[in-house]
Amino acid sequence: PEFTGLRGPGLAPGGTGVVKLLFCDSCGDVRKLGYKVTSCACGKVKAKYLEDGWHAEHNGEGFLLGIDNNTFLPTVQRYRYNAADRELPKNEEPSPYRFEAWLMVSNPRVTINKELTNA
Repeated sequence: PEFTGLRGPGLAPGGTGVVKLLFCDSCGDVRKLGYKVTSCACGKVKAKYLEDGWHAEHNGEGFLLGIDNNTFLPTVQRYRYNAADRELPKNEEPSPYRFEAWLMVSNPRVTINKELTNA
């Protein structure tokens, strides 16, 4: 079965690209970026996608996380395929449903804008 459930910034046709999330190391909140400024629960970390949907800016607080769609989307597909009408693996370590993610530090697709606000 083909997976078509995710759309939005950072999700190019065919499942390529990177989804960016913000992470606040003060409140522990994780949020998906959008085209409008996204803030964590405590308001310390702010970030958004730029108009091109690939580049982002944040206020320099906390971290941006990148999730590789080339590993994430096939993992979701594999889970859905297995969950559809088959017995799912029980208590497997490491989990068979893994994907690649990283901290986006010193990344050319991310710029810091200390003046970023929720306007």
